[in-house]
Amino acid sequence: MNGGPSHIDTWDPKQGKVAGPNKAIKTSVPGVMISEHMAQIARLANKLAIVRGMTSKEGNHQRAQYLLRTGYVPNLTVAHPSLAAWVTKRLGEPLVPAKVRSRWYPSTMRPLTTDMKEDAKRPYFLWDEDVTIGELRERLKSGSEYERTRLLGKMLREARDIDVWHFVTPAEVATSLPALGRRLGRRRAFWEFLIHGWQADGLLPG
Repeated sequence: MNGGPSHIDTWDPKQGKVAGPNKAIKTSVPGVMISEHMAQIARLANKLAIVRGMTSKEGNHQRAQYLLRTGYVPNLTVAHPSLAAWVTKRLGEPLVPAKVRSRWYPSTMRPLTTDMKEDAKRPYFLWDEDVTIGELRERLKSGSEYERTRLLGKMLREARDIDVWHFVTPAEVATSLPALGRRLGRRRAFWEFLIHGWQADGLLPG
């Protein structure tokens, strides 16, 4: 969820190399430990159901958030109902709004497209941002270093490789690859394999 602390700093503290900066403390349930910053909650652990077995194949935060809130992976043609809609369906309309969003609704964003020549529409791989193809080209060209790195990383992570070349060259990807770090998720191995292969074949400078 947006703004939420890591699970290793709250409900699921780890040990060893993957441990967070916070200490784990005992709770009222033998064998169950949580973060030291949740001492009052620790005393009520016998009244809680702590789920530590959730997993997902989604390596991208925005896609994983959508999956968490709706139960579905993002789909360009379908807007799935969220948890609030499920609860309202079963329990009826509450006296207060069932859900409040501080961001814009998807229906107010400009339309998505898979055609990289439609500059006035949003590229499918930026489904959660109101940025058009034309605006993306401009930001990749003259935006701040942080913005260029963020958008390039998201594009390399989410877009089909044949669509990437509408915005950047292989040489630009090769140059930017070391700075992208974890932004590429599981796609990093693919791009490293591709770029290193082209360098080995003499198609790109090594």
